[in-house]
Parts: sequence; structure tokens; C-alpha cells
Amino acid sequence: MNKEEFVSKLKQQEQQNTDGKAQQQADIAEFQLRVRELTSLIKGWLENVPSVQVSVASMPLPDSTLFDKSSSTYPIDFITITANGRSLQLKPNALYLMGAKGLVHVAFNGVRVGQEYSLIMRDGEVPDGEWAFVTTVSIQGNRKTRKSVKLDEDVFFELLSKLIE
Repeated sequence: MNKEEFVSKLKQQEQQNTDGKAQQQADIAEFQLRVRELTSLIKGWLENVPSVQVSVASMPLPDSTLFDKSSSTYPIDFITITANGRSLQLKPNALYLMGAKGLVHVAFNGVRVGQEYSLIMRDGEVPDGEWAFVTTVSIQGNRKTRKSVKLDEDVFFELLSKLIE
């Protein structure tokens, strides 16, 4: 490799890094927006439902999945739904996943569940623009099965029903 080839490759790599950083910032902004939209959707579903409170707190999310570590923490909304002294929390966890984007863990307080639940912003198993509701069940030791469906009002209330069982 001569000097000109080296300089050319170096410029190409710098451009790729710049493009990657710009894409990462766009992906973060999309994740933040989609979580805010999810909050509005949930509040709409819970309108006129007595004894259920929704609280939203913007918190810093340290995201180890980002390749640009200079901006690996960003603010995003965490959602808590409370009913009868029990709560369901939607906790954003990571932007980048294998084959998907935008992981939000579903956690319960005061409720025993035998499955893991999560929401995924962009998952190949549901249409673009829809949230995937993912159920993960452990079977035979460390093996897990995964089921993904589009999050809609019925799926949401099925999940929420665990607060009153």
C-alpha cells in the first residue's frame, strides 16, 4: 500500500465513522420518539379505566449496544402503570439487538410471572411501525422459546391483567 492508497482508505473510514454516528443519533431519536408515542397509546387505552395510574419519568439510559461510546447514555421515558398496589414497568434497555431495534423490558412489582416479557420497536415478526410484544419461556434448562405478536389493546390488557390476578 502506498501513501495515496493509505490516505484514501483513511478518508473512507472517517466518512464511514461519521455516517455511522449520524445513523446512531437518528436511531436514538427514533427510539425516544417511539417510546413517547407508546406512552400516549397506553394512556389512550387506559382512559376511563378507574384505579389505574400511569407515570412517566425521563431517565438516562446507559446503552452498551451503541458503537459510538462518546454518546452511550441518552434520556428516554420509563413508564410505570400501577393498580391495586402492584405495578408494571416498561423499562427501555437497549437500542440495538440481533435482527431488531429498541428493546423495552416489561417488569412487574408485586406479581409473580413465569415468563419474560418485552417490547421491541422494530422486529421482523410484526409490521413496520408497530411494537412487537415478545414472550420468552424457559424450557428444558437453558433453552428458551420466543413468541412475538403485534402489541394492540387486547394484548396490552391481557398483560395488564396480571396486576389483578
